[in-house]
Amino acid sequence: MGASGPVQMVWRAFHWRFPWVVGVLGNHDEVDEGFRRLATGPDAFPQLLDASIVQVGGLRVAGVAGIVGNPRKPGRRREEDYLEVVRQMGAMNPDVLVMHESPSGFGAGQPGNQRLRELFDIMPPMLVCCGHVHWSAPVARLASGTVIVNAETRCVILAP
Repeated sequence: MGASGPVQMVWRAFHWRFPWVVGVLGNHDEVDEGFRRLATGPDAFPQLLDASIVQVGGLRVAGVAGIVGNPRKPGRRREEDYLEVVRQMGAMNPDVLVMHESPSGFGAGQPGNQRLRELFDIMPPMLVCCGHVHWSAPVARLASGTVIVNAETRCVILAP
């Protein structure tokens, strides 16, 4: 909700309840180095993603952490670098792409990064879970077949 601070306790709470947990850090999220080491790599649980992809629960889940912004600040990448990482993750044909930065949706109620939205318009269809900015209507369905779920202040739980 716009505050900086440690989030590993949230990750651990989900870890205790669900068979797998994957996600990305936002621009204000902090984790200690011990947790970061535990939560990265192919066999990590829970799994922090950033420019990486994993197979969990029968799904290929890719992730891009942070937002577009000044790379000298934590949790930020230049826009071109961010877009390139998203392109790379899309080229790996994930079922789900989790990212903190939000593409724009439709109209004033779904603000976000227009260049990201344009990129999703031409990529293969996938489920995109994002956040960072609040959408009054949390779902957008693109003509490309991609579905964007803006989970800002929400959690996405996938179940069989």
